[in-house]
Parts: sequence; structure tokens; C-alpha cells
Amino acid sequence: MMNVNHSFFADVTGKQSPAGYHPEARYEFRLDTDGDARENVVYRFTFGELDNSGRQALTLQALYDTASALSHAETENVTILEGVTGQTVTAPSGTRVWTGRAGDPSWIDTGDLSAAERPFARQSVYTIVLEVPDDELQPMLADDQRFTVWALTSLVTGVDGWQPVKRVGFPMIHPLFAEFDEQWGEELNHTPPADDTVNYGKQLASAIAALVAAYGNVLDPQAYGAAFAARFLPDVLPYTLGTQAVYGFLEINGRSLIDNAPNVMFSMATNTPVLIGLDNSTMTAAFPYFREPS
Repeated sequence: MMNVNHSFFADVTGKQSPAGYHPEARYEFRLDTDGDARENVVYRFTFGELDNSGRQALTLQALYDTASALSHAETENVTILEGVTGQTVTAPSGTRVWTGRAGDPSWIDTGDLSAAERPFARQSVYTIVLEVPDDELQPMLADDQRFTVWALTSLVTGVDGWQPVKRVGFPMIHPLFAEFDEQWGEELNHTPPADDTVNYGKQLASAIAALVAAYGNVLDPQAYGAAFAARFLPDVLPYTLGTQAVYGFLEINGRSLIDNAPNVMFSMATNTPVLIGLDNSTMTAAFPYFREPS
């Protein structure tokens, strides 16, 4: 699942939230199947202009054995399905998609962690829900069936071509470390995950070391910071095919529909329990798992 155009930010800025998906953008799920944090498979969504009914045409393509995360060079490009937003679209292979406006399934109140109180309750998002059958992925994976995944949104910007806008792997990385450092946030979005450890390892380790040192709950803050950076860089979410997804303190293996990722991330970053409000009341057990926006 990938959520974009959150209505909260329109409330904060006073500007109308963008309707739908940008027709000059690429919304991608990127999979690394060989452990080098470079994509081997890309599921790319593109959208048309809004029509009179408020819907958009959509196309899902699969790109296999792509080269660079920034060059967008590919060796094979296959159209999986086409459809419109607001409807479930299923390909002959069993891959299915739903896109449209939905209630935000998880909200946090970071009032205890920043100067401004920012409730995300009763907000809406534009979501992209993609399900791929296990037997479609299994032949691409090694014997351990392990892969990593991240999301990337890119926008075409005239003579500069396609430019990355937002990259997300582990949840809460940007709110934790880039909220008050716009330059770091922009660098994270514009660089590929394969370079994360070299680019940001020392910076992330230092930030965590300073945080736990302030709490005074770690004997060796530098070692704790280094261990944190080693666990969460590169910023790609791991998952073993066919296993139960869980995003917890003991194990991170994908993320289930009910996992409280903010609790995990804030608590691990501070090495102390941090309880963040989480509301899963907008989730359902059936595809596409989102409820109508409130």
C-alpha cells in the first residue's frame, strides 16, 4: 500500500488537497530480490487526467531487471493491467489493484514529540493497493524467499526529466529524522537506498546516540546509535514470501494491517517506551482493506 496526498497537510497549509493522482508522476513499488538494495523488479503506476466523474485512468506496468534507480533504464517493460480509479482491477495472473480516496488507516499525535500538536485522526489519503500472488514472485527470489521493498514517487520536471520526489521504506524515518532538517529529507528522497549506509550511516548513528544520551538510558550511546543505523539502513523493508507479516520489536518482516509501527520506531529510537495513538478503525478484513473516508 502506498498513500499520497494526505488531507492533513491541506488543513495545515490552508490549501485545497490535490484531487487524485498527478498525471505526470510515476508511483512505484520497487523490489530488490538479491540483497544489494537495488531494484530488480518495479511495479509502476501511472494515471491520466481527472474526468468529469472524478476518476482517472490507470496503468500498472512491471519493469524487470532495471538498471539504476535514477536512470529508469529497463530491459523489459510489461503492462500488467489497465483500469480506472475507484474500482478493483484484476489481471489474468491474479494481480489486483485498487486506487482511490480512502480513510487514513493509521494516525499519530506527535504532540509529545514536537512543538505543534498534529493529530492525523479522521483524515483521508489517496491510496494505491497492490496485491501480487506469491507464485508470481517466487521464481524471482533466492532459496530463502527473502526480498526488500520500498516506494518511490517521481515527477517529470521539464528538461531535467524524471526526478524522485518521495522515497519510503521503513515507516517513520522521515518524521523521526528529517522533520526539522529539510535538506536531509530532500537528500533521502533523491538518492537510492543502495547508497544509504555511506550517505547517512554516520549522521543517523550520531542522531540516535545524542537522543539516547539525553535520555541517559544507554551505557554506550555511540554503540547504540551505530546498531540502530545498521538495522534501518539501507531504508528498505524486508519480507520473506509466504510468512506472517509483522512489524514488531522482536522482528521486522513486512508490516501487517494492525502493526503499530510508530510505537516501535519511536521506542527503539529513544530506547524507552513511547506510546503513540494509533487507530485502525478504518481498516477492513477484505480487499482493498480501507474504509470510506470520514
